[in-house]
Parts: sequence; structure tokens; C-alpha cells
Amino acid sequence: MIPRSRMQAVSPRRKAFVLLTVLVVVAFLALAAYRYNDLMTAEYLASAGAHRAAQSRALAESGIFVVLGKLAAGESLPQGPQQVELDPQIPGLTGSYELVEYDEESSRWNINGLMDQDSSGGALKKVLERAQSAIPDLDSTIISSIIDWLDQDDEVSDQGAENQYYMALESPYRCKNGPLDTMDELLLVKGVSRELLDGNGISPGLKGLFTANGRNVNYDPADATIVHPNSIDLATLEEQLNLNFSNEVLTQFILAYRLYGGSSSRSVPMPGPSGGSSGSGGGSGSGGSSGSGGSSGRGGSGSGRGGAAPAPTPVDPLTLVKQQIDKDKQPNFFRRLKKVSSIFDLAAASVSVTVQNGRQSMTVPLPSPLKDSAFAMEMLPQLFSYMSTAPEPTSAEEVERPARLNVNTAPAEVLALLPDLEPSDIELIVGSRPAADDPSGATLAWLYTKAQVSPSKLAKLEKYLTTRPTAVRVRVSATVKGSKAASLLEATIDLGGPRPRITGVRDLTDQASTLLPRAN
Repeated sequence: MIPRSRMQAVSPRRKAFVLLTVLVVVAFLALAAYRYNDLMTAEYLASAGAHRAAQSRALAESGIFVVLGKLAAGESLPQGPQQVELDPQIPGLTGSYELVEYDEESSRWNINGLMDQDSSGGALKKVLERAQSAIPDLDSTIISSIIDWLDQDDEVSDQGAENQYYMALESPYRCKNGPLDTMDELLLVKGVSRELLDGNGISPGLKGLFTANGRNVNYDPADATIVHPNSIDLATLEEQLNLNFSNEVLTQFILAYRLYGGSSSRSVPMPGPSGGSSGSGGGSGSGGSSGSGGSSGRGGSGSGRGGAAPAPTPVDPLTLVKQQIDKDKQPNFFRRLKKVSSIFDLAAASVSVTVQNGRQSMTVPLPSPLKDSAFAMEMLPQLFSYMSTAPEPTSAEEVERPARLNVNTAPAEVLALLPDLEPSDIELIVGSRPAADDPSGATLAWLYTKAQVSPSKLAKLEKYLTTRPTAVRVRVSATVKGSKAASLLEATIDLGGPRPRITGVRDLTDQASTLLPRAN
């Protein structure tokens, strides 16, 4: 049994130990609670930040779709910040989006489109060689290497590079032999540097003159009848031409062009109704004939008795031409019709029609009515609007066409790369370019009617040109009021088809501080 005095000495020490234990436990619990509160606060702030970041991204995406809708409706694009209420249940929670950059991709040459025009790379080579004056470092080795990267064969062109070169690198990769996805892909091509691609204060770089975005779609609008002169028989062609243009002279000329082709040779003029000049001849014919009047014969054998042949009844040459066209336009399996390669060919050509006037065979020159400036001003825009030299779209292969350059918005340094044009022609185009709201700029006709560039030159260039945007690149920033959340998105919008569509979106938020300082 423990003595009472000893028990009294032990008890106080036990009470102090328990108190100390309780204090330590309470301290640890308080620290754990504080730590838990700190973690929950950080989690809350992170969740709120992620929520605001998601809201800002959704706001930027909605801004892209607003731009898409405006482009589809042909309305003006939004200017400046656009305020948006984010949550109707939370008053004052608003954000804003802003279109900070709008760049028309089709105002630059499409590298893929040039390769589609000429799979051998000849068209692209011509344009790249003309670009050497603007980009001094673009030498022939780089030009050949770019073409080898895009063409579909493995044959190395002069000074170019194919798989053998790229697979021998320290970090090997294969030559693509296909179209570019982005312009940055050119950094993989032999000899292409970042400075050559992006440019500097002196050179615009490849990105300043070329693009990889855009396409051209061959489709017929539902509310219009498009004439395809190369895809239909002449009877149907005549019917559609009369229906769309209601101009007999133009219809007859196009039919004559399809039947006989364009001619630049000098033809013997058809005699007028009252003109006549005599000629003499011998031999076995019925008499000599002249190119500008009636005919008489003397002493020929095999045609009569040496007397004068009666002069043919004067007939209007255009009447004879129409009669000949009506005869020749009938279905004929052995006749090969001439193709209309360009609408500008119709303005540059003259057609020679061989007609029969009695027993005489004569050639009548039929000049294009589009050579008359007033006639061309009226009818050429209609031809570009309701006629297409492309095949009628009946399959997927015929719908997708090579991307083209928008001649209405391309800067002068881009237009300077047009092959087969002189600097004076470029000056005429730039100086005569219609304003954005000028209806004459809706078709390529103004290049002939206003800029007065030779139609024979324009006929070679028509396949490269368009007058409407086919691809644009937009950047939209978005912020949420009361937070530091911000987003910057870049979208590529295809305008080449019946309806605009988004073909790609890039999130540039992490680069916003350098690309867009105000979107911090």
C-alpha cells in the first residue's frame, strides 16, 4: 500500500503531463485545420481561376463564331470590345471579346494552289523566282528544295533535296512529298531559316507573300443557272446563252468560237451587198474570183461556154455566218469542238468562218463583240457571273479546285509576282482597283474594262485569280471582368465554299504577353 504522502507528491506531476499533452494535440489540430483551410482556399482560388479561364476561352470562341456569322451574312465585323453577360444569375458578372486581328489569307499566293495548278512545280517556280527580288536570300537551291518537298515524286530536281538528304541528317525525317499544312512546315525544308520564313525589316519573308490556307470550290449556286460552255452540246449551249444573256451577237460568237476556234490570222473580207470587182482566170475552173466583189470568167474549160457567169445575189455576210453556224452546230461525231480555256479568250480572239455564197467559198472574219469597250463593260461582268470554263461539278474531284489569289486585296508586292506581266501592267491593276463597295469589283472583268490589261495576258492569268476572299485568319481576345483570366485564340475560316467554315483553331493564350500586350 502506497503511503498517502507519496501519493500527494506524484499526482501533481500527472496533471501537468496531461495538460502538456492536450496543448500539443490542440496545436497539431490547429495547424492541421490551418493547413486544410489553406489548401481549400488555394483549391477554391484554382477552381475559380480555371472557371474564369474556361469562361474567357468560351467567350473567345463565341467571338470567333460571331465573326463567322457576320462573314456568312455579309455584314460588317464587330469593332472594339464587345460586352457580354456571362451568367444571368450573377448580376455584374460580365466579360468582353474583341477582334484584334483580321488577315485575309487569300491576298497572298497559295503555295498548295500553285502546285495543284501545275503538279510539276513549273507555276510555283515562276512565282518563287519573281519573289527573289523581294527576298534576296531565296536562292535557286531553296526554290528547288521547296518544290521537291511538295511534289509527289522522289526525283531530286536541280539543287533540290529529297529523302536521301533528309534521312542523312543528325535527326532524320522523311520528305513530305505533299501539300503544306502550315507555313511553319517550310522550316523543315533544306535551306529555309526562320528569318527567311518570317522576314525582317527589309524582306517580307515567305509568310508575307505566301500562305498554305485556302481553297477554291467549284459549285453552282442554287438560285442561278451557270453556263458551262465546254460541258454541253451546242444546241443546249445556244439555249442557255440566249436565256442568260439575251444577246444574239454574243451567242453567235461563242458558238463560232466553239466550232472553229479563235484565230489571229488575217482573213479575206466578205463582199458587201453592193460591192463587186471583177477578176480573170483560166484553167479548169469556172472563172477567176476576187476576195472583195463579184466574179467573172473568161474562156475557162469545163464550166461553160466561155460566157460571163451571173453575179451572185448580194447577201449580208453575218447572215451567211449564222446560216453556216446553224448548219455546223448539228451533232457531228467526227467534229472536235474547241475548248474555251478562259473567258478572256473570248475578248481577245477573232473567229474565221468559211461560208458558201452560191458556188463561192469565202472566209468571213468575225471579231469578238467584246472588243468594243461599251459592249465589254456591259456583258463581260455577266459572262464572269453566269459562265464558267471549269467542268460542271459532278464528282468530288471536280468540286475542289486550286486556291486562287484575290486580286482585289493583294498588296502590290504580291501582285508583282504575277507571271507574264510587266511592271506597267501591275501599276495599271493597282491604280484601277475598285473600292470595296464598288460592284464592278465583283468579277475579274475590271482587269480588262478598267485596268485595260491585254486580254491575251489575262487569259493566261485567270486560273490564278479571284475577286473574293477564300480564306481569312482572325485573332480574338477575351477577358472576364474582375479577374486576370484572358484568352487569345486564332482561327482560320474557309470562305471558298457555299458557307463559311472554321478549319482550325489555335490557342495562343500563353503567347498573349508578346502577341497582344493588352491581353495580360
